[in-house]
Amino acid sequence: LFVDPATHRVLPERTRIQAAIPVCGAVDATLKSCDPLKLRDAKDVRLVPATFLGKPVAPDARVEALVAPAEARVEEEQRRPVGVETQARMPQVYEGESALGNLIADAMREAARSDAAVMNAGGIRADLPQGPLTFGKLYEILPFDNTLAVLELSADELRRFLSLAYGGRKGVFAVSGLEVTLGACPGPERFQGVTLPGGKPLKAKATYRVAVPDFLLRGGDGVGPLTSTLPRERINLLQAQDLREVLTAYGRAHGNALKPPALGRVHLVKPAGPCA
Repeated sequence: LFVDPATHRVLPERTRIQAAIPVCGAVDATLKSCDPLKLRDAKDVRLVPATFLGKPVAPDARVEALVAPAEARVEEEQRRPVGVETQARMPQVYEGESALGNLIADAMREAARSDAAVMNAGGIRADLPQGPLTFGKLYEILPFDNTLAVLELSADELRRFLSLAYGGRKGVFAVSGLEVTLGACPGPERFQGVTLPGGKPLKAKATYRVAVPDFLLRGGDGVGPLTSTLPRERINLLQAQDLREVLTAYGRAHGNALKPPALGRVHLVKPAGPCA
């Protein structure tokens, strides 16, 4: 906005209305952007000096000097190996079951020594590449500082929890120690049923310990109507265990390797017609 300092009125001939422009020192020559989400899939990135509103972007030397030591420490930490190797590439999948989601759910279940685990699709933000895993890549996959939590749920509460999770148009949650049946179309009625592995039914009077990210415990992704009603004695926050450490520890405990688990925990029922 350009405002006349005397009249305090906006000067329409100078004011621009447009989308936000990421400002950085260099941009891709073709895409004219420094947005990493746009550059991630580009075949060839060639950086050239950036301009803003027709003028070259000139980084402030004093600010660069202040930021440089922190950036150097960040780069060193990004390259730090975490001591595990991925046996195969595992892509991030939002609207479907994935080996990566199953792997994280398995790691959560083992760390919490729980009966089951549920991981929200939105908490996984990047593919897991094949080869030695670095902290930087691990951070890209799990960028939120979520910690492990355990809920004690009856069979009916577990069904309601999953109904809220899958009914909120928040992707396909990953599970461990469970099998779920879903409609292929997102929506409130998507969840159709849950069993134990192999199709064994839940026990009506049993209590199930379910590992989740604390994001879900606090009501994230629409599960609050269930989690907010649980008594405190049925909630266990394992504050010392963030999900990045949980996944790393799981790999170290399994021969310093992360192997893709088999699929088959989420069963999609084909719709009679096209999804709305």
